[in-house]
Amino acid sequence: MQGFYCTVQFCPDIVRAEVVNVGVLLFVPTLAFLDVRFDSELAGLRRFSTGAAFDLERIRYMVKSVEARLKKSPLTINTLEDLQRFVATRGNQLQLAVPRLVAVDEPASTLKRLYERLVVTNAPAPRTRPSARALRKRLKAQLSLAGLRDRIEFDRQIRIPVIGLERTVPFAYKNGHWNLIDPIEFRGDPAIVLRRALEISAEGRLLHEHPAEAENAQLVVVYRFATDRLETAVGDRIRTVLECEGGIRALPEQEIDTLVESVRKDAHILREGVPLHLPLGGS
Repeated sequence: MQGFYCTVQFCPDIVRAEVVNVGVLLFVPTLAFLDVRFDSELAGLRRFSTGAAFDLERIRYMVKSVEARLKKSPLTINTLEDLQRFVATRGNQLQLAVPRLVAVDEPASTLKRLYERLVVTNAPAPRTRPSARALRKRLKAQLSLAGLRDRIEFDRQIRIPVIGLERTVPFAYKNGHWNLIDPIEFRGDPAIVLRRALEISAEGRLLHEHPAEAENAQLVVVYRFATDRLETAVGDRIRTVLECEGGIRALPEQEIDTLVESVRKDAHILREGVPLHLPLGGS
């Protein structure tokens, strides 16, 4: 028979879109079966490699709250559409991934197998955007090889207007306004990735709508995907989402040459108050 499962994911930082599985839910409509199994030790979080210190007791409380709500849900979750609506209500750091189809022989044994495959073996932590670092190195190398060192400011500090968020963008160039080049790798569940893209788009809009506070800056996002599967799932939508607020220029990794050519044609030579040397080493 057919069933549907969702991983229960803890996302400590929605901007980074890094997640770790802390539980799994199984729903079998034909049997009116709905159950969830959590890792009570939160072992995956203990080895999460972002360097963050987690309040495990608070996270356990969040887990118990979700578990209690799910225990009451068989009365209201009768179809896949009901489950999808329930998933959509989870908007904090503890989230449910998109339901996926699974063959079920016996519900309890299937749930146990899913838990062992998706939660227990998930304990090793996801990496902290190593590919984003590789993307920064590639951009740095291509800008240097193109002889554009004197047109680039790197590690530019910016402050997002209204919300006051301070960020560092690795590269910036000026052609009448500042172009802030931010290499980003998208990873994680497609729904989380799309929400992250919306947040980045909103930051770009705030920069665009408050030129006096943002030094007349535009965000230029160069992006890539962690996996082919993720690119297949959301690749045709990410650019549209990033540019939907009108304040961002978005380029996939494959169009880096286009960006380098824009810098060559339009960027001002920076002389006073900014570094003229763009080192090839470092992250």
